[in-house]
Amino acid sequence: MSGEIPIIDFSRFLNGTEEEKLKVGMEIGEAAERIGFLVLKGHGVNEGVIKKAWQSTCNEIDRCPRIAYLP
Repeated sequence: MSGEIPIIDFSRFLNGTEEEKLKVGMEIGEAAERIGFLVLKGHGVNEGVIKKAWQSTCNEIDRCPRIAYLP
């Protein structure tokens, strides 16, 4: 794993076999240990909830990069 922020497809955990779930867990653990940050996709969280959380975060820190969050 390089210095790039890993994007992990969590749907493999939600819908996968025990082996796939273990693999996703290992990927998350490795990302947390080596990079300290990761992006989850396929998590099933409603788009509106994500946007509201992002806006609340931006309001709290009073600055927000002008980028779209990752799909």
